[in-house]
Amino acid sequence: MKIKIKIKKIKKILKEKLEKANIEKDKVNFIINEFIENELINLPTHGLMVFSRWYKYLINRKKNKPIIKIKKNVLKIDGGGYPSQIFLPKIINFLTKKAINFGISLATIKNTISFLKASTPTLALSKKKLIGLSLMFTSSKVCAIEGFNEPFLGPHPLAISIPVKDSFFIFDLSLASISFNKFKKIIEEGREKSDQYLGVDKFGKKTNILKNIHSLLPIGGNRGFGFLLAIEMIVGGLLDYQLGFEKPEYQADNGILIIAINPSFFINKKNYLEKNKNFLNQIKKINKKAYIPGEKYSELRKNKQYLYLNEKLLDEISKL
Repeated sequence: MKIKIKIKKIKKILKEKLEKANIEKDKVNFIINEFIENELINLPTHGLMVFSRWYKYLINRKKNKPIIKIKKNVLKIDGGGYPSQIFLPKIINFLTKKAINFGISLATIKNTISFLKASTPTLALSKKKLIGLSLMFTSSKVCAIEGFNEPFLGPHPLAISIPVKDSFFIFDLSLASISFNKFKKIIEEGREKSDQYLGVDKFGKKTNILKNIHSLLPIGGNRGFGFLLAIEMIVGGLLDYQLGFEKPEYQADNGILIIAINPSFFINKKNYLEKNKNFLNQIKKINKKAYIPGEKYSELRKNKQYLYLNEKLLDEISKL
């Protein structure tokens, strides 16, 4: 059963848990806001539904001391098995300062446990009037194409955020034909077939029979496969992950490349923001129903003071 609860109350509960885990104060609010925002934009797979799992990883999983290296406008972090949210405030601050000085800045983080959506760092950058790009390498192998009887690629999400006057454009995408969590959900619901091919079976043949899917197909056929290969080699390669068919070495599963671009190095920033706004407004003027990526972030967050949460979930979080 779902109950109505004030967001302030949920934040208080989460704050108590994070402080109990000795998370520094400057990181607590960032982590809390991430989980709450994902609830507000109706993304439960990255919201409070996974907080307990995330928290138990933080408390119980074997971890190493993080390694942080800086060279000019590049930041490299080996997270040592900690959740990536722990490092995000430092990464965003670094990228912002260096993009102001150099026009572009980069950060990589590997060996982290994460329920982080690819657009979290890019959205934070766009709020600072920077362009943000995020490519996420996931070593969990769930994808393959026809002709392969075993999965050998992760779903490798990507995100692009662009500042617009009074708003922002946010586009994020997982490159699998369907997210793994959604795939599990439709199977649990008892569906037998999908309308289109979502995966390949154990013989490497395309199938829409859900119980026979052994690997998920990439989104968009060969184009999606090309994207997956590119991220595998760019992010996986640069962060020194084992690629494709090699056995993962790291104890945690995510590697992320984040890029910040300062528009003012190329064009007057005020003009750039205005131009973006006018362009998107023209689209909506022609077709009011056209969905501009990022609209849900501003719409669903408006005047939100309450959430409707499963009572069992709230109890589970309270008992951590």
